[in-house]
Parts: sequence; structure tokens; C-alpha cells
Amino acid sequence: MNQNLNRLACLLFSIGLAACGGGGSGATPSGTNLSSNGGSNGTNTIGGTPSAISYTVSGTVMGLTVGQYVTLNENGADPTTVSAPNTAFKFSAGITENSPYAVTIDTNSLFTTCSVSANGAASQLKANVNNVGINCAPYVESVLYSYGHITNDAELASGNVIQGSDNNLYGLAIAGGQHSDGVLYQTTPDGTQTILHSFGSNASDGTFPNGRLIEYESNFYGVTYGGGVNGLGTVFRYSPSASAGSNYQVIYSFVGGSNGSNPRVGLTLGDDGNLYGVTTAGGKGNGVFFRIVPTTGVETGLYSFGTNSSQDVSDIEAELVLAANSTFYGVSTGGGGHGQGAVFAVAEGGAESILWNFTGGVDGGAPNAALVPGPNGFYGTTTSGGNGSNFGTLFKLTLNGNGSASISPIYNFPEHETATGPFILGTDGNLYGVVGEALPGQGALYKITPDGQEYTLYSFGTNAGDLYGPVGIIRGSNGFLYGVCETGGANGMGGIFKYSAN
Repeated sequence: MNQNLNRLACLLFSIGLAACGGGGSGATPSGTNLSSNGGSNGTNTIGGTPSAISYTVSGTVMGLTVGQYVTLNENGADPTTVSAPNTAFKFSAGITENSPYAVTIDTNSLFTTCSVSANGAASQLKANVNNVGINCAPYVESVLYSYGHITNDAELASGNVIQGSDNNLYGLAIAGGQHSDGVLYQTTPDGTQTILHSFGSNASDGTFPNGRLIEYESNFYGVTYGGGVNGLGTVFRYSPSASAGSNYQVIYSFVGGSNGSNPRVGLTLGDDGNLYGVTTAGGKGNGVFFRIVPTTGVETGLYSFGTNSSQDVSDIEAELVLAANSTFYGVSTGGGGHGQGAVFAVAEGGAESILWNFTGGVDGGAPNAALVPGPNGFYGTTTSGGNGSNFGTLFKLTLNGNGSASISPIYNFPEHETATGPFILGTDGNLYGVVGEALPGQGALYKITPDGQEYTLYSFGTNAGDLYGPVGIIRGSNGFLYGVCETGGANGMGGIFKYSAN
């Protein structure tokens, strides 16, 4: 049976060859022929049907520094990330011959600009592309304004600027002005300075404004350490829309005692629409947590630090932060169970609890910058302690949900890198802030990753006429960073800097 089938197959095969023009030597059965399709890369066809010719796209990224990255797309897909120091890239997906390609920037490191500089697109791809160019550059620092440029200008910034709803910057200086008692100023995005109020203008005015401003319902509120009817400090309001002469008003003069006195940090808005703050004196001697009604100026002392025990907090040098359940969180430079400061919480009604007592050891000590909200807790810095040169730490405070908290040091600042002012949590999950010292000795802007890697973004004092001694940063609505420095600049009085795209 098998022999008959074999004979039949051979017969049919012979007839097929004859039908195709004979069975000369070298002939190959139809349907199995492998022939070149004439494509430039020699891709073959099977059964006479051309297979798609594809090409690759690759290139080089220039300008990235260690810790920076850029993610590229090819025709809106195939995201490919390039991180320094490795700067070559190649998309994994091929592009069909005669099809268009376009390389675009998907994302890049925060405070970095990247652009396609060469061979980033073509309407018809006819060969492999290996010379796409991508240029990246970090933001650059520039002096937006140097104090002392106009008559009775600001001197010695007492806190960081804020950005108002009109996109202008507003800030306070503890010195300068017509009476040398400090000023409230406005700086436009192009660096035009206007003095809005010179403190000490009359016997009941405040003097020596401290901390940062807060904007609420189109008005700005702040505190002064001195002045007022009793010489114990004030709370003031500035209303930009009011007529000249009536746009500044002292709404409360501190009286001491259970109401507190001599505040030196700014106010925080509560969930109830009232403003809350702390004083350095009054109460039991360690200061008072107070509430002030912004519309009426009625002030109420809610808690006297030092009430709970002799180990209560003291020397609060940073603004409070409002979190869930109408609870404010803060840090103290002094007091606590070891005299090294503490993290505390206080409810709107005045109930206080100590969450962490710094030891001055590996957990750090003497924190003086506001906490920054993060996942399940806060980030913060200390000015001493740490596992190293005793210049402080960057830490994560985790709330445990039972009234307690735990500290996890993330980074130990090395010698001459003491953190100053609050930092910010970037949209990339990294932490950005400033240190008051660092090579070349004038301060620096830094980035610290969640796993504790630090990168210097800018060293102040690098350029002639530069500012130095930064006290904090904010991120503007345009994505740029802004901050103030205590000294340097064109007149040696400090000023405002920005960190922006070149």
C-alpha cells in the first residue's frame, strides 16, 4: 500500500514540474521559493509576499549629570529612559520602512530642561538612524532682586517669600524701611520691588516682623516680634485692594500672660477659617499656642507650653503644619525629654501631645524648620546630631495611629551642611532644600532622594554679585524655585533668587 502511495506522489510531483516548464535542474517547487525582494537591507519574502523592512532609532543624550534622567518616546510610544552617566539610547521597537518617526520628550528630571536637538524626526525612514541628539540642562540660579536697591528697602530677610494669588512674591524683612524696624514688600516676577509697609510707623505699630506671611481671602497676615500697644508684638493684616493709608492694619497687640507674647513664626490657617500660631513667651514661660479670628482680631490663648510637664517643648522656631482631624504639627528647638527638641501635635482646641523626643544622637536634635507632609507622616530636618559629623539629619516621621510616632533618619548632613528653612517634596518624590553652608561656603541648593542620596544642584556664591545664606525655598506656579538669602547680592544686604530654566 505504501509503495503505491509513493508512486502516486512522485507522479503528481512530475506532472507539477512539467506544468511549470519542465523539470530542469535547479528548479524549486512553487510556494517554497526564497527570493530577494530587492529591499535595501536584504529582507526576504516567503511565497512571493514581501515581509516588512524595519529600522531602529538611537542616539545620545547630552548634558545630564549624575542623578538626572530623561524619558523619550518614539512615535508617542516605546518609552525609553536614559540616566546619567549612561547617555546612549536605542528604542526597542522598529520602524517600518518609509514610515515616519518622531522622537519626543516624555518626562525628565525635575528642575531640568530637555529638548530634541538633532535628527529627531523624518517623514519617511529609509535606513537605521543612530544620531538623534537630545540636549538637557539643569535649571540655573539668578538673582531676581538685591535688597538695598531702592530707598528704605528691605534688609535681612526674616522668613521666606510666598507667592500671592496674583503671582507676585511677598515677604518680610526684620530690618530696613523708613524706621529701620522692618518692611513688608512685594516683588514682581520680573524683579520690581515695592515697599508696601515700613514697620514702626506709629506708637502702636508692630516692629521686627518675623516668619512668613499667609494669604487668606485676598488679604495677607503676619506677625511682629515687637511693637504694638504693649510692646509685646502684633498680628497685622495687609489688604492689597484697600485704598492707600488703610490697607495696613494692626488687628491685635499681644498682652502677655496666657495670651502669649513675642511671636517669631508665621500663622497657619485652620480648618475653621481662623488663624493659629505660637509665641516664644508668655503662658508658663515657654510660649503659647493661640487662635486669632482674622475678621475681628479676637485672640485666644489655647495652650501654654510647659503645662504638661517640665519636659514640654520650648523655643519653637518654625510654623505649624495643619494635617487631618484639625490637628497642627510642629517642632521645637528646645525642650522635650532630652532637651534636644521634640515633635508635637496640638488640636484646634488646645490639647497637646509629644510625638517624639529628639536625643541628639542618630535621630538628630534641635529641629528649626517646619515639617513637610508626606506619606503616613512628615519629613523634617534637624540642625544637630546624626550618625556622622553632628550637623543634623533629614528624617521621616511616621505616625503610628495610636498617638505615637517613629523616626527614620534618611540622610546625615556632612560637615558645613546644616539645613536651613523648610524644604519641599517634589512631584518626583525627591526632597529639595537649602543648606546655609557648603562649598564654597555660601550655602547650597540640594536634592535628596528617598533612599538618602544627596545631589548639589547649585552652590551659592559661585558667580560675582551672587546671593548667599539661603533660608528656604518655594515652588512657584511656573515651576521655578524662589527663595531668599540673608546676605550677598549687589548691595550686600541679601535678596531674592530664582532657580529657573535658562
